[in-house]
Amino acid sequence: MKSMHGIRRAWGPIGLCLTWILAGCAGRATPFSDYRDPEWQPQREMRVAVLPLENLTTAPNAGVVVAQLLGTELYARGLFRQSGEEDARVLLSGNPVEKDRRTKGAESTRELAEKLGVEALLSGSVSEFAYQHGLREEPVVGMRLTLTRAKDGRVLWQAGHALRGGGVLQRSTLISTAQQAIRDLVGSLDAATRPAP
Repeated sequence: MKSMHGIRRAWGPIGLCLTWILAGCAGRATPFSDYRDPEWQPQREMRVAVLPLENLTTAPNAGVVVAQLLGTELYARGLFRQSGEEDARVLLSGNPVEKDRRTKGAESTRELAEKLGVEALLSGSVSEFAYQHGLREEPVVGMRLTLTRAKDGRVLWQAGHALRGGGVLQRSTLISTAQQAIRDLVGSLDAATRPAP
């Protein structure tokens, strides 16, 4: 009995360290920030267009890739009625200056929303989308999203999030890290659309 007790005492700190290591390597997030317009009366049936996200990274098409993952997550949760992400991409595929003009300000937001047949636009930017090199490669994703009401350009919800992938038994990929960051953000948006108790 003494030997079993001794083994348990010896493995206790080791088990605690292993748990800490596995949890720490599973993914590290920056502080999550979000905002919800206190006067917004949420409508989960609101028709929303997901715009291609502004790519602030060196990764080609990071904004398009993350926007597609975002649209998929919104659809999976049944959050909002979406217009096709491809429709918005085609509409904005011209000159970057024109794209910037169309997505800034209440008047241009309303004009773009009318062309897409939606009540609100979900836009944003991707600030990180790469593997960081150190002792080992780790995927890092960062993004900010904004839900804007079309009729007056009012920001209804906004959030930013960054996540570093990891894992010991199964390594995170860049896409799986992006999917987790999007799940976190859409979870915040989902909660924001529910009426306060």
